[in-house]
Amino acid sequence: ELQAAELVPPFTFTKGMPVLKVPGKAQDGVTSTYGTCLFDLEKDPGETQPIRDPEIEKRMEDALRELLQESEAPKEVYQRMGL
Repeated sequence: ELQAAELVPPFTFTKGMPVLKVPGKAQDGVTSTYGTCLFDLEKDPGETQPIRDPEIEKRMEDALRELLQESEAPKEVYQRMGL
């Protein structure tokens, strides 16, 4: 599993230590698939009725981008999530 892993430059929070970058496992040729998975957990605890609201989805994507930037996420994470 680690044959394709590579040592990459450190992030600011790793205190100068390089990081081992391990590729994700592909399923049916796709590393990971994401879609709309927003639910109102108070009204729908069983997550049976996804919320389909482009405005809410946009707010969530923007919040996720901000968190990814703050945590220095590599470009592959953005690609995997379709951001």
